[in-house]
Amino acid sequence: MTTQNNTSGVHRLLKPQEVADFLGITLRHVYTMIKEGQIAYSRVGRLYRIHPSEVQRVTQQMINVPAGDE
Repeated sequence: MTTQNNTSGVHRLLKPQEVADFLGITLRHVYTMIKEGQIAYSRVGRLYRIHPSEVQRVTQQMINVPAGDE
């Protein structure tokens, strides 16, 4: 997942659909995670945007979930 603009070093914020595709979950599940406070987000007008570092945090959290606690 390349999200860095090589000329300025600024990270691009991700759309919920991009996060869903990357994590292999449904778009509905991304919005549920947002609503429940499981994933941090920013609002741009009415749109939700998610920082790539937050996706990395959630990915790491998903990897570290003990069996049976899912």
